[in-house]
This record gives sequence, structure tokens and C-alpha cells, in this order.
Amino acid sequence: MAKQPQDDTSDKQATSREGQFGVREGQFGRDQFNRESQSAARDAQSSMRHAQQAVTELTASAMLQPYAELMQEMGNFNREWAQRMRSSVDRTLDLTLKLQQTWISQVKQTSDLYLRVYEADLSAQTAMTRELQDRTASAVRRYGTQAAE
Repeated sequence: MAKQPQDDTSDKQATSREGQFGVREGQFGRDQFNRESQSAARDAQSSMRHAQQAVTELTASAMLQPYAELMQEMGNFNREWAQRMRSSVDRTLDLTLKLQQTWISQVKQTSDLYLRVYEADLSAQTAMTRELQDRTASAVRRYGTQAAE
């Protein structure tokens, strides 16, 4: 019988160890559960941030898309306007250049005409002056010869 008490003691020790392990396993299970739940909470928070970020980006995109389209249309309009203005300015400069060239040509023709008129007038005046000189000289000769007689 002496062996039975030893068995009882060893059974008690085994039972107490199982109990200790049970507690430890329970604590281990709770610790692991806490770690997993914290990890899951972090993952959930991360997913929530990503979702909020996605919603924000979609909202911003939805709000900015019409603005971006408007800005693109304004850019196209401004580009077309600038091209039209440039072509208009080019045509205006071409027309101005032609008008200036025409004006210069007309001024040259007019000045040539005035020079010809002036030369003709000078020539006529010279001819009239010679004729008057000739008449005066012939009258003086006639008057001088009549006066001398």
C-alpha cells in the first residue's frame, strides 16, 4: 500500500500540473486572442482609413472632373482665340505693309508729278522771261533807233 500513496501524490501532482497548464493555456489563449483582436482592430482601422481615402479621392475626383473638363475647354478656347488673334494680327500687318508700300509709291508718283510740273513751269517761266527780254531788247532797239533819228 505504500505504493498507492505515491501514486496518489503523483496523480495529484499531475492533476495540479494539468490545472496549471490549463490556466496557462487559458492565459495563452486569451493573450493570443487579445493579440489577434488587436491585430484585427488595426487591420480594420487601416481598411477604414483606406476606404475613407478612397471615398475622399472619389469625391474629389467627382468634384474636380467637371472643373478639369471646364479648364480643358477654356484652354482649347484660349488656344483657338490666340490663333485667330495671331492670324488677324498677321493679316492686319500684311494689309498695313501693303498700304504703306502703296502710300510710298503714290508719294513717289505725286512728287515726280510735282517735279515735272515744276520743271514745266520753270521752263515756261524761263521761256516767257526770254521772250520778254527779247521783246524788251527789240523795243529798246526800235525806240532807241527812232529816238536817235
